[in-house]
Amino acid sequence: MHGDQWNFPASSPDLQVLWSSISFNPNPYMEDHCVWKGHHSGTFTVHSIWELIRESRPENCVHHLLWFKGHIPRQSFILWVASKKRLNTMDRLHSAGMLAHTTCILCAAHEESHNHLFFDCHYSNSVWRTICSKGNVQWPSLPWNQLLIWAANTYRKGKDIMHTIPRLMLSTTVYFLWHERNRRIFSQQFQSHHSTSRDILELIRTHIINMEHKRPILDSVCHTWGIQQP
Repeated sequence: MHGDQWNFPASSPDLQVLWSSISFNPNPYMEDHCVWKGHHSGTFTVHSIWELIRESRPENCVHHLLWFKGHIPRQSFILWVASKKRLNTMDRLHSAGMLAHTTCILCAAHEESHNHLFFDCHYSNSVWRTICSKGNVQWPSLPWNQLLIWAANTYRKGKDIMHTIPRLMLSTTVYFLWHERNRRIFSQQFQSHHSTSRDILELIRTHIINMEHKRPILDSVCHTWGIQQP
């Protein structure tokens, strides 16, 4: 290098071509350093590369119903699949040519779909009445997708136990209804709606007791669920 000009060996003309393609002149008195163009800060992070390579999609409006502090993973997973209407309900299996009938095994009276199975079914309705009565929460009579949106808009506070409990009630009840449906189909084991409701309430109660609480549990919650302050 002479002055501010770079002289490349005559035997390497490609270097000169490459140099000419650069639209700025490096500062010979400044140490070289890397600049990551994937983020405005110029600093490389795993998060920035993930944002570059991943396929961007609109945020799931019900995500905080699924993944919240204190959620139960296996139950949130089933609720997530159900929110996409991807559980193998009878109507979906029938549409795929895998079943000849679509009758709900819980009530044996109507076609099994996501909307029917989790709210319209007589069995499910009986379970929900017990759960809602115990938890002092009422769910509106809405189609499945609309109800999820309503719940997502109503129970948005991540650390408020009065919002956490309804989300637990939703995910736990959906999980147990799906579990009871599968037990009947694959194991020929039948449980009454009273027993299913009891199991749901006991799991929620146990989970509330074992959750990490940064402040005392509300007296009204302790009274409703029959628990003592930790």
